[in-house]
Amino acid sequence: MDDASFIVGLMKTETAALGFIPAPAIRERWVSLGRYIIQRDRRGRPRGYLLHGPLTPGRPLFINQAIIDYDHRMRGHGILAARELLKRAIHAGCTPIKLRCADDLEANAFWQAAGFKITGAEPGGAQRHRYIVRYELNLLEATTRLRAPVRSVW
Repeated sequence: MDDASFIVGLMKTETAALGFIPAPAIRERWVSLGRYIIQRDRRGRPRGYLLHGPLTPGRPLFINQAIIDYDHRMRGHGILAARELLKRAIHAGCTPIKLRCADDLEANAFWQAAGFKITGAEPGGAQRHRYIVRYELNLLEATTRLRAPVRSVW
């Protein structure tokens, strides 16, 4: 299975947490441009993904979507992806990393433990009746936190 097919497949299984992005958009806007990270287990099997925006010097880097297969959460995959993204952001000269996360998702605990700070919240869509929390990661502060040993809880 190619990376785009894996991303679309996992996105379909996690529709309660994610907004759906059509497969052609995944291929054109993220995969073909290398704006993604696949999280793999020790055997190399894909377990999650992170989609990010362009790496532009002097500009924030946005995480567009991130998810780990439910059965493989809390095993260190997320922090490894965050470390890889941090490396990319620093290398490119980006400013903070930003993301948005629905307030009812367990992922909020992960983002906060990874050093992301809440910068605000806004009402989400009328269909799901939840708030969207905005996060930001200061790259200078993050370097130390994300280099710590991976704990099995994340």
